[in-house]
Amino acid sequence: DPILAEYYARVAAVLGPLTIADVPTELLKSYATLTSPMNNSTISGTDQDDDIRALTQAKRADLLKNVLRGYNPGGRVLAAVALLELEKAGTHLTPSERDTIGVVLDLDIPLHACVFDMCSDPTAREALRWFDSGLAWPRPRTIKAKKNH
Repeated sequence: DPILAEYYARVAAVLGPLTIADVPTELLKSYATLTSPMNNSTISGTDQDDDIRALTQAKRADLLKNVLRGYNPGGRVLAAVALLELEKAGTHLTPSERDTIGVVLDLDIPLHACVFDMCSDPTAREALRWFDSGLAWPRPRTIKAKKNH
């Protein structure tokens, strides 16, 4: 399909090409969903986000880096957040990979995000602020009671 071929080429020109990766059978569905041009993964604070969680728990930074450069806009943002979390835990990201995360977060592409029945179409930066607020995976936070002094 020439339209898909052009889309792949344009994405690769902006984000860099995907690398050849060995995807184990148990991660194939998740990886395929997160890189598919026919998906725009929903960013959710209430769903399990099983696809991105599967790659993260398997510590497959190589696959997450491909998702970051993949064809699913929502998957890219989920991968950016996951890679930033893995970096905090000790995974090394190159300056080029950090630059790609920045490019992904600066893309003006509407995403789909839902918490319970409330849905919106934020940009990646808006979604990142949502993640940083602690309302969404991968870092759910609980409200801590203030100590009375």
